[in-house]
Amino acid sequence: MRPCTALILILCLVGGVRADTGDVTLLAGPIAGGSFDDLESGAELDIDAAAGFGIAAHINAPAGGQYEFLYLRQATDIGTSALFSPADEVDLDIEYFQVGGNYPLGEQQAWQPYVVLTVGAARYSPDAPDTESEVFAAMTGGLGLYHELGERFALRLEARALATWVDEETSVFCVSAGGAVCAINVEGDTVVQWSAMAALTWRF
Repeated sequence: MRPCTALILILCLVGGVRADTGDVTLLAGPIAGGSFDDLESGAELDIDAAAGFGIAAHINAPAGGQYEFLYLRQATDIGTSALFSPADEVDLDIEYFQVGGNYPLGEQQAWQPYVVLTVGAARYSPDAPDTESEVFAAMTGGLGLYHELGERFALRLEARALATWVDEETSVFCVSAGGAVCAINVEGDTVVQWSAMAALTWRF
């Protein structure tokens, strides 16, 4: 899903909601960490740290807190085997599609701390000839701070762990033409990334 498509879907989702029931949030910040263990070569293929961008829609929950619909994207690079590409690294797009929520911690204050948890999927798309994207189960969890900037705007600061579960004993990023060649052969791997993001929120 392209970022503009995700933006349109989220705006359509919140467009019919009555006023003062949620917000739309734009996020940006670095995402680091994550690697695959290649069983054939024994190498650890690291995902480079790079900027991430996202959009989230929040709808206020009756019991406090908010429901969250999150799209997050990182354009990065990953180390690879010679069979997959003659280069040491290839471009890799990682997209998170998540549903969950956040809940405030403690009494209301100017900088309100909260906890956030989402579940869904992550799509890994390498930029190499004829290769296939991979979709895995994923979740995020972390802590944030919420600070009102006026009647309609607010600032969020968030730190999250982003965990992706790769199927046990599988090959990923395979070439779909010219034979069964795959970049990485893994066994029950978990890819964990870390994000630190600032976000501007518009309340509706």
